[in-house]
Amino acid sequence: MSDYTWKEIERRFNELVPLMNGARLDFQWGSVPKNVMVAGCGNSSALDKFYAISALAGQKLMQNMNRIDLENIEELKNENNPVKFWFESLKVFSGKFEPDYLGEQLDRNTGQSMGSIFIGRINKIAEVSSVQCINYSISFPDNIISTDTLKSTNQEIVKQSFWDKYAVPIIVSVIASVIAGIILLFL
Repeated sequence: MSDYTWKEIERRFNELVPLMNGARLDFQWGSVPKNVMVAGCGNSSALDKFYAISALAGQKLMQNMNRIDLENIEELKNENNPVKFWFESLKVFSGKFEPDYLGEQLDRNTGQSMGSIFIGRINKIAEVSSVQCINYSISFPDNIISTDTLKSTNQEIVKQSFWDKYAVPIIVSVIASVIAGIILLFL
């Protein structure tokens, strides 16, 4: 599991917000090869940091998402690159993806359609990434209780609730039986 918490990754993305104000993610797919890239960021140092932090976030998310079924999430199920996984997760889960327009790829010689081209974008990507870390910290908390701890805690709860529910009635029944036995002896 990643050594970085969602809170730490969120803080690092937040530091980039003022440096990447106009930056966006541009997505392209359809009859052309799938592609996603950062556009609109003139600060190469901030861009390098954004890619590095996205790799951390993507790796952490990939590890966490092994716990859920990705088969129905087309954009993520076959993605092994942590940066691309992060970018695609923003597209799927952030609610900030904006489809732009639909184009058609035409054969240059015949003019026949070769298929549709789809594009879209996410603006303010450092800010969106920061907020998404907060969302993932709720879905995938960093301090997950181990199964062993959970089992022993449940056993303790069962023990406590058994004695809380039945100890007094059992003790009262035993005392009543002893008293009844003593009374019967003297009759």
